[in-house]
Amino acid sequence: MAAKKINHESLRSLDNILHKMDEEQARGNLDAYSTFDAEFHLMIGKIAGNRFLLKALRNISGILVYQQQRASRLPNIMKVVPPQHRQIFDALRKGNPDIASKLITKHLDDVITIWEPELKKNRSLNEQAARLRPSLFVEKEVSI
Repeated sequence: MAAKKINHESLRSLDNILHKMDEEQARGNLDAYSTFDAEFHLMIGKIAGNRFLLKALRNISGILVYQQQRASRLPNIMKVVPPQHRQIFDALRKGNPDIASKLITKHLDDVITIWEPELKKNRSLNEQAARLRPSLFVEKEVSI
């Protein structure tokens, strides 16, 4: 429901986060980029008003940032992720919940697909990823 609930202030906040992400990516500061990436995802959860999602994301925010720091160093991920964030923002700005939901699902699935070879190297992380498969999580818990 984020696309239906978003207001001018929330759009400005998301846009500011995206600009900070762009700046940190340009500087090559992937740790700072990852912190803003997590903030972007938390803000969408907040806008959606999905208390379950927001609480879950807040509870794992430290892990989320750490995992995003690792993921941001994977080959090709920085070619895929930033444009997807901007597409999600544009769909939210236009108030199109169907497109926003599809883009979020694709974004999360693409990150897992890119990350899977790395995850297979570490069985523990692979098991965690299987339990948190984004497309299942988004479709069942997040209403955009």
